[in-house]
Amino acid sequence: MKKYQVIQNQQRKHKNGPKAGIIILNYNNWQDTIECLESVLRNDYPNYQVIVIDNGSPNNSMEYIKAWAEGRQEVLTPEPSHPLYHLSHPPVKKPIPYIYYTREEAEKGGDFELEEKLTKEWQEQRKSNNKELIPTSPYPLIFIQTGENLGFAGGNNVGMKYTLKRDDFKYVWLLNNDTVIDQNTLTEMIKLAESNEKIGMVGAKLLF
Repeated sequence: MKKYQVIQNQQRKHKNGPKAGIIILNYNNWQDTIECLESVLRNDYPNYQVIVIDNGSPNNSMEYIKAWAEGRQEVLTPEPSHPLYHLSHPPVKKPIPYIYYTREEAEKGGDFELEEKLTKEWQEQRKSNNKELIPTSPYPLIFIQTGENLGFAGGNNVGMKYTLKRDDFKYVWLLNNDTVIDQNTLTEMIKLAESNEKIGMVGAKLLF
């Protein structure tokens, strides 16, 4: 309990607010996941990291998602005439650094030193790049391959085990991969959660 309290105090003192992990589970629908990521990476909360989990998709989904992060795979959805097109377009700047973990590696908390190294490099790169649409997350993407279809709960649990093994996450957002978000969604949820210590869970309103 004392260790937990120290961690909580450190998180509360972070100049950009407590760190949130956004967990996005994919199974075969890599096109939807990429559209979701484009939306998430332009949100206005300054202290979040995205964790994408593939549930052993037989269609090579993770390779497509990696290719997207590297700038080799374009965003295929939705059609430009779609009313929510603006939430995921134009695409954010690539490449975006990522770290790939197996299920076993992720559930142990990943490679802390590697993540620290890539985070520092990415933050310096973001400072020196004046172009628009740079991803708003100061951290590399985390990609996790479960190796089998664990179902919705099982897949998300792998992501949550990863965050619980680390000291820096205070919040976790389980976000369906067939969604796009408004720019201020995460900011408003954390603002509400931080307003009262008795609040244990918050959620966003689902529209359309």
